[in-house]
Amino acid sequence: MSTTETNTDLRGSFRCPVAESRQHCVLHVGGELHPGRLLDESAGGFAVLLDKQPNVEVAQTALLQTDSGYFQVRVMYMAEAPTPLGSRLPESDVPTQWFRLGLGRLGDALPEQEPMVSKFAKRFGLRKRDASGAKG
Repeated sequence: MSTTETNTDLRGSFRCPVAESRQHCVLHVGGELHPGRLLDESAGGFAVLLDKQPNVEVAQTALLQTDSGYFQVRVMYMAEAPTPLGSRLPESDVPTQWFRLGLGRLGDALPEQEPMVSKFAKRFGLRKRDASGAKG
């Protein structure tokens, strides 16, 4: 085996392509939601295709929502990608730039939720306090 062959796949886990019925995913970055396509997954992470560049940097963490649940992820790479085959968007709606993200899996996560505020508190304009005592 040559050094070229051994250096081409340094991945520590096997990639599994994702069935079309399971490809819908959403990348949560800050307060923004970026719907995308889950292309493949492995024990170590995910490959995601987005139809616009997200406001995210390499090494930044985010939340990925798939049909399997929510995952805390770290952006490993981001690159422009060709328009996917079989895009179901009308020609005028096809984005001009697509982006492929490699996301490292950090662990399972809970969905982002609005803080729970009782009807009583809402009625009187009370808000939940955070750990520092400041109103949120």
